[in-house]
Amino acid sequence: MPFAEGPSVDYALSWALHAKHSFVKTPAKYKMAILIWLVVYPAINVLFFVFEKPLQNAPMPLKTLVISLILVPSLVYVFLPLMTKWFRKWLQE
Repeated sequence: MPFAEGPSVDYALSWALHAKHSFVKTPAKYKMAILIWLVVYPAINVLFFVFEKPLQNAPMPLKTLVISLILVPSLVYVFLPLMTKWFRKWLQE
């Protein structure tokens, strides 16, 4: 069964109703956890590397705020929809 495509349907998880199907099987939670971790871990490392010097004297709550303000929207609107599309077959097994 195909996934709903585009950010207009369930941004973070990318599965939901499809125009031709009344219901699409939701992936197992452990598979989504793995997929999310595969995106979050490298993204956090890249963001901390990029913002290491600009935020070196900032307090930890500010660093966390900046990183999360970039990370969460990029996950929801870009990376998780891409990953669910790329791993569609594995997620639906």
